Amino acid sequence: MKKLLLIILVFIVSIETIYSQDFLGKNKVEVKAKFSEGAGNGDFIKSFGYEGYMYVSPNLRDMVIVIFNNKGICFLECLVTKDKKFIDSLLYNYCNDDNYKVYQINPSVNKKHEFIEGKTTMELVVESNNPAMVNAMYHLYSFNSKYKQDVIDYFDKKYNK
Repeated sequence: MKKLLLIILVFIVSIETIYSQDFLGKNKVEVKAKFSEGAGNGDFIKSFGYEGYMYVSPNLRDMVIVIFNNKGICFLECLVTKDKKFIDSLLYNYCNDDNYKVYQINPSVNKKHEFIEGKTTMELVVESNNPAMVNAMYHLYSFNSKYKQDVIDYFDKKYNK
């Protein structure tokens, strides 16, 4: 019983580490090493012309996407989850931390983002998977004002096709 409890604890800690939002500013090798600590699947991807890395959790409910600029440095993280309880607790933690600014944005309405020097900023976008269904997907974008131009360029390519 103790071994099972220990295995569950290690599994939970490793998954929580993946969601710690600390990939910003790291290079591809550092990001891949961090992802490989988890128990899910990861792979390099292309996203609107940018290289990235995508990690899918073992339960297939959550996905972390990390996007790199042309120097190979991570400038954007995106957590996509269907777990409302998880996203609520994550936002609660970040909303009560002075190092972050969190707000909800609707890209079709708000085209501007407020960058705060030296702070990590997060945007929450809630999208319905299927209008006929009740569940939704939560996209939590995280980026630092240091990478302002990379973020602007990325979202321009994404929403102004």
